Amino acid sequence: NPFGDATAGKESGNPYQAPTAYGYTRPAIYSLPLSSRWKRLAGAIADGFFYMIGAGPGFILMIATAEQNDAAAMAGLGLMLLGMLAVGIINWVMITRSGQSIAKRMLGMRIIRYDTGELPGFVNGVLLRSWVPAAINQACNLFGLIDAVWIFNEERRCIHDLIAQTVVIDV
Repeated sequence: NPFGDATAGKESGNPYQAPTAYGYTRPAIYSLPLSSRWKRLAGAIADGFFYMIGAGPGFILMIATAEQNDAAAMAGLGLMLLGMLAVGIINWVMITRSGQSIAKRMLGMRIIRYDTGELPGFVNGVLLRSWVPAAINQACNLFGLIDAVWIFNEERRCIHDLIAQTVVIDV
């Protein structure tokens, strides 16, 4: 049980260990090395860069043909969206299977569940951690800034980490 209870001292064999307030102890993930804020920022920038690479060929086609041929420009837009979707699907599968996006794997980081230390899976790793914050950001553009600044708390967890019950660690 990652939350422990008031008899934790007795179970550990240490009769002098103080009971925790309301039976709560910090989850086991606190023994793992949390990724630094700068490393997480680098990962977010790198992930954005990979989406730009996916969108690049379509963007070039769209810009090159925008004034001469509307059909080709629309095809470029479609190709750009398909490229970004392809990168997104790769990242979503990787996060579901290993807790790492392309950039997180390159930088040696992993997303895990805050409460259990297990991989986040699709619901926590993708749906709650990426899609829900993106939807909230569509309603309130300020959310993206607040989410990013939230990493300066003691736990180094952004709001999307709190929503998804995740934490990013070094591996």
